[in-house]
Amino acid sequence: MKELYKKTKGMFDKQHRYVKYALVFVTICVVLVLINMLFNRNTVAKINSEGTPVEVTEVSIGDISNEVVYGTKISAAQSISIVPKAYGKITKVYVELGDSVKKNQVLFKVDPKDVENQVSALSAQYNAAVAAANVAYFSYQSAIGSKTETTLQQASSNLEMLTLQYNDLKTTMDNITVLYEQGAVSKAEYDSTKLRFDQARINLDNAKKSYDLTQNTTTRETREMAYSQYQQAIASRNSTKVQLDNARDMLQDTSVKSPIDGIVSMLNITENQTLGAGVIPCTVVNMDSVLIELSVSESVVSKINKEDMVKVTVASLPDKMFEGTILAFSPAANIQTSTYPVKISIDNKEKTLMPGMFAKLIFNLNSRQDSLIIPREAVVTLGDENYVFIVENGVALKRNVVLGIDTGREIEIVEGVKQGDRLIIKGQTYLSENDKVKIVTGE
Repeated sequence: MKELYKKTKGMFDKQHRYVKYALVFVTICVVLVLINMLFNRNTVAKINSEGTPVEVTEVSIGDISNEVVYGTKISAAQSISIVPKAYGKITKVYVELGDSVKKNQVLFKVDPKDVENQVSALSAQYNAAVAAANVAYFSYQSAIGSKTETTLQQASSNLEMLTLQYNDLKTTMDNITVLYEQGAVSKAEYDSTKLRFDQARINLDNAKKSYDLTQNTTTRETREMAYSQYQQAIASRNSTKVQLDNARDMLQDTSVKSPIDGIVSMLNITENQTLGAGVIPCTVVNMDSVLIELSVSESVVSKINKEDMVKVTVASLPDKMFEGTILAFSPAANIQTSTYPVKISIDNKEKTLMPGMFAKLIFNLNSRQDSLIIPREAVVTLGDENYVFIVENGVALKRNVVLGIDTGREIEIVEGVKQGDRLIIKGQTYLSENDKVKIVTGE
């Protein structure tokens, strides 16, 4: 029983102590509230007597513009990969990486030997095709009844000429076969001679048929066949001529030239290297101007025009401001991004700007000169109403204003204030019409 009494008494003393602490805490809070109320009353009284503290600035005239900034990389206005028509061993490289080159300047040279052999073989093939076309023509003329003495003489002369050619080539072929078997001549030379000999034999056979045809009466079927052979011979001649012209162009292209004035921006070859198909050995860029391509929002594209000027800055050249010209922009938005592609050119005669540099583009969407300009923070917006406060004779006067260009930091005032007005820029949110104010800074 005694222990129970002690426990009960201890719990009562503990609860009593908590109540005492709570009463002390509440008393302190009440005292602090009373002190604060007394302080605020004195402050309000002081403000009412001296006026609400405000900062002011003077409404001024100036220029204002609404600018939008985009960032992107610079690219070359013209970049050409030099891909030669002829492939093979590189015998000479005339330029180094970064060299300035002129249009038609030789950059490097490819060994022309293989192409020369090709031109030689195609030349012989073309001459044979011309002769075959002539034979087919005489055959066709005979087939349609032009069996005149002149036609017969021409056919005879052509047969004699082709017989001599065949005999000469047969002798040459016999000799070169022996030399080839002994290893004294190359396979390319042997193949070229054999090609000409085979064609000479075909031409001689055709000439014999043509001569025989001129001496005999022809039928309708013979005429049709002669005409078909003539057309085929013409097609073969023309096809061979195209191949020969291409080979000659390829031979000229073994001296690879720059197609433009520019700078060697990539060089992927060395002397004695074998250049294969699909390899881009060299790139030349035109640096007289550079290009910027980017995409802008509809709010920007609706306010720009072709040939508008755009300010451009580059981080690596902080002291320079460049001007770009809008070359073109798309009237249709990209389906995926809902933005509009724009292409801008920048003059670069001094070669200051380089492809790959990061540039900032400043689009001036709106600009106005000699306008009333105030800090944006001075404007109070309440619903559809925009207003400011000015100070006259120590009193705040409310002025409804019509806003113009808004940069986010400054804003144009179209109507509502005049130059020289003392505009409240801080403290205006606590004011009402005709409140007394005290200017603390700003004048």
